[in-house]
Amino acid sequence: SAEAQVYDPTSDRWTAVAPMETPRISHSASTLADGRALVCGGRTTGWKTIAEVEIYDPRSNTWTQAAPMPVPMLAHTQSTLNDGRVLVCGEDAKGVPTMCTYNPETDQWTAAALPKGLVGTRYASQTTLADGRVLVAG
Repeated sequence: SAEAQVYDPTSDRWTAVAPMETPRISHSASTLADGRALVCGGRTTGWKTIAEVEIYDPRSNTWTQAAPMPVPMLAHTQSTLNDGRVLVCGEDAKGVPTMCTYNPETDQWTAAALPKGLVGTRYASQTTLADGRVLVAG
């Protein structure tokens, strides 16, 4: 679906916001350092795995296209690093593990080296720890 909602913990309410430009499922999202949200990949209608990326700006309630990921991914995970880049871990459409980083200041993607021992990250969870390391679980 292209639907999007914002949760307000103060009022304990969800509010519908502008829909994404590309309907999708099995995508990932994270908050950028400036408060915008980065939504990456997933699947569209027809079960096509996509590389498309959109950024939601809550100040203007608008979505804009960003540079696409280097490879289409679905059921991947992502988190914002302490330096503001976003690390995306997952598998391509053929199940091959892949990692890349997105720099929101330059709108560019860079391939990241796969760590030794990393197994499939499909449907995993990911978070950036306070010391800058990234935990991937599941």
